[in-house]
Amino acid sequence: RPRLCLTLESDQAILLELVFTDSAGKAVTPVNAGEYPCLFDEQALYPDRFSFRNSMYFDEIYHGRTAYEFLKGLPAYETTHPPLGKILIAAGIAVFGMNPFGWRIAGALCGIAMVPLAWLFARRMTRHTLSALLATVFFTFDFMHFTQTRLATIDVFITFFVLLMYLFLYRYCTLSFYDVPLSRTLLPLGACGVCMGLGIAAKWTGVYAGVGLAILFFGSLFRRYREYLAAKQDPDGCTGDISHRHILESFRPCVLKTLLFCCLFFLLIPAAIYLASYLPFSDGSGDGVFLRMLRNQEYMFRYHSGLDATHPFSSPWYQWPILKRPVWYYSGILTGSYGTGGLREGISALGNPLVWWMGIPAILLHSVAEHTKKRQNCRLPAHRISGSVSALVFRNKDYVYLSLFPQRDLCGSDVRTLYGPPASPPVQAGVAAAEYALCHIRPGTFPAVLPGSLRPAGGSLLCKPLPPLV
Repeated sequence: RPRLCLTLESDQAILLELVFTDSAGKAVTPVNAGEYPCLFDEQALYPDRFSFRNSMYFDEIYHGRTAYEFLKGLPAYETTHPPLGKILIAAGIAVFGMNPFGWRIAGALCGIAMVPLAWLFARRMTRHTLSALLATVFFTFDFMHFTQTRLATIDVFITFFVLLMYLFLYRYCTLSFYDVPLSRTLLPLGACGVCMGLGIAAKWTGVYAGVGLAILFFGSLFRRYREYLAAKQDPDGCTGDISHRHILESFRPCVLKTLLFCCLFFLLIPAAIYLASYLPFSDGSGDGVFLRMLRNQEYMFRYHSGLDATHPFSSPWYQWPILKRPVWYYSGILTGSYGTGGLREGISALGNPLVWWMGIPAILLHSVAEHTKKRQNCRLPAHRISGSVSALVFRNKDYVYLSLFPQRDLCGSDVRTLYGPPASPPVQAGVAAAEYALCHIRPGTFPAVLPGSLRPAGGSLLCKPLPPLV
């Protein structure tokens, strides 16, 4: 009789189940399986055919497995990204079990939650229901969003938190501590800081989003400063129902309190969130959470900065908007065999060309529209928002930082189109607002400009202009 002997070369090795198959791929139970009851007690779970329906595929083999290890207190297999995204995956496994539904449900719920968030963001920016609806439809039917949120990887979580943090910051930028209580402006600002901490704890690329937040935040404060300087020119005057004397008295204490608040919610609390995300993380050392966290930061930086590995679907950043090279996640054979005819199935990550290709001229021409006098002809209610910021920066924030900065990820590692989901919402919002702007820059002329069937394509040529940052 053939015999098999397994020798484990590490005292950290764990063997949970062992399956032998014959030449036809059918499970074969050893005659002495009774001597190892824990090693051969789940033979019936071995599938006749592996597919995405019963097994992990693509990067699920890293994140889904590590999420399970978090639950069992085992040393983490995937240590190249912060733990929060895998903790969220583990929550689904804890509720529904270690199965495809369990490890994918958290990402799917985040993907569903992003739809109303996209609606809310677009509605607040445009103050127009049809424009917000158009942006939400584009977002909902984007292929990349649909695929990525049904895969147990961490990219969906960073996209979710980035969308949240910019939604809250936009709310802050539409408020002014001159005409509303300071505490009311701090609420969305604090929520933004918490979401930033959650985003960075999910993936380091959240740092880029944090840089964008800082630029927009200080731009908003600079606008308050300019209003303060204008009030100094006429201390006894008024602007609307706000007295200049009130502005002069409020500026310094409000700015100081806001900056101190930011030190708490954008430095201390995010640091606490990041450290807390390492509580379920184990590297087998037995050290405390702080040492485990520090050691992992060093490892992650060395890994990404020194990674020379390539991928057949890797692509330079400038090819992402044109969707030149999608990522093939899964390929399966339904009938036939390799090298012969038959039915195949596959999953790939590819943005909706109708939306992404329209987004390119929308973003470029939006930049031009922001600096032309034509924006004065656009009768949009958003131009009256106190402390409004550049729609170009808000709408294209992630598109810009993913396109220009992480050309090889945060520390130089290989990049692929799958890292593009955070760029998706601003592209769709830009196209939707372009459609709205085309309707309102010269009201009543839209049908004469383009036939109705071409409105979405034509709408991509313009974007709704808001007042510039300063």
